[in-house]
Amino acid sequence: MEVGIATQGNAQPLVATRQQRILWISPNLPQFDRDGGDLRRWQMITALSEHGAAVSLWSEMGHDSGRYGRALEEAGVTWLAPPPVARDRDGAGSTAAAVRELATAGSWDAVIVSYAYLAARHLEAVRREAPGTPVLIDLGNARFHESTASETREEHANAGELELYGMADGLITVSKADTAFLLTALPGVPGYTFAPLAPEPPPIPRSSPNGPLVFWGNMAHHSNANAVGWWMEEIAGEVTSRHRAPIPLQLRGAGAEVYRSVWGASDKLQVGVPGDTIDGARTVLLPLRHGSETAATALSAASKGIPVVATSAAVAGLDPTIRAHICLGETAEQLAKLVVELMTDEEMWKRQRDHLFAAAGSEVKRRGTLKQEFSDWMARRRPIRAVAHPDAS
Repeated sequence: MEVGIATQGNAQPLVATRQQRILWISPNLPQFDRDGGDLRRWQMITALSEHGAAVSLWSEMGHDSGRYGRALEEAGVTWLAPPPVARDRDGAGSTAAAVRELATAGSWDAVIVSYAYLAARHLEAVRREAPGTPVLIDLGNARFHESTASETREEHANAGELELYGMADGLITVSKADTAFLLTALPGVPGYTFAPLAPEPPPIPRSSPNGPLVFWGNMAHHSNANAVGWWMEEIAGEVTSRHRAPIPLQLRGAGAEVYRSVWGASDKLQVGVPGDTIDGARTVLLPLRHGSETAATALSAASKGIPVVATSAAVAGLDPTIRAHICLGETAEQLAKLVVELMTDEEMWKRQRDHLFAAAGSEVKRRGTLKQEFSDWMARRRPIRAVAHPDAS
């Protein structure tokens, strides 16, 4: 944002710039090593900070603030979170009051709100308290990746969100398909695709030929819980039928321990040790029937050289160079066939491991450019409804 012109001797005028100030409203402090969606959000926030923006994060929850709050601070990001006793379930009271107070705390260049449900809770208040400030919604996960331009709002499963998205000054999506659909449905609202960025790969793959079949992520998410149910009710039976013996799926990540009480003792399911990552898995399975934030999970597995079996919904937004080496299936039968092959065929497993590891390593080389592009879009191309912006697109 230009704020003045300075000159030095006979040199051409220099444009003095003010640091861009961004308020980010988030459900939690990004736990980048425990959840794929949190990893992507962490990548966006730190990309802005790396390129000179002053980012302030408001978190509705302060879980593990000692670790993740410190990581934000080390990345140059300030953060605030209310103590648990100050929050209530519907987001009213002190939480809403704090967001209103933050909105008026200074001159924000943009406010970004994670997820539709948080936007529904806070967008109106931010508009009222900070009129003229651009408000953007980050969808967080793939919402319209299976859409076609011919679908009407009434026909689309996520049509109820469109009205809310139409109130935003910009939308940040995880997939180009989402951006294309939303630009057609809401032509006045610019969109930008920030797909997950490949993490730095280890020197050698961290998969293990003797490791388990793993599903890693935040198991408290509805789409992940639904996926576990699909495994138990259909996919695991197909695997047993093909393999003539069970191949258990090991759950790792936040909330995984709950499934012991849900499903009890079973040769179809195991629960890993709390704090386990995907390291040491032989294969990662992402059997999601609905869009979620697991594209970043698949990318993390790829960067560690762990073959992945997934549905297209689970990896929506992945760059084609990575997606080409994911074993995709859409039905229980297709997923079971791929699971059995990768858990028993050594040559196929090694081939998938090596190809994924190499593709993820190549993708890392684009990371700096993609961070710069996102920061540039936020700084120069972000839309402002209160004032016509010639290059808002």
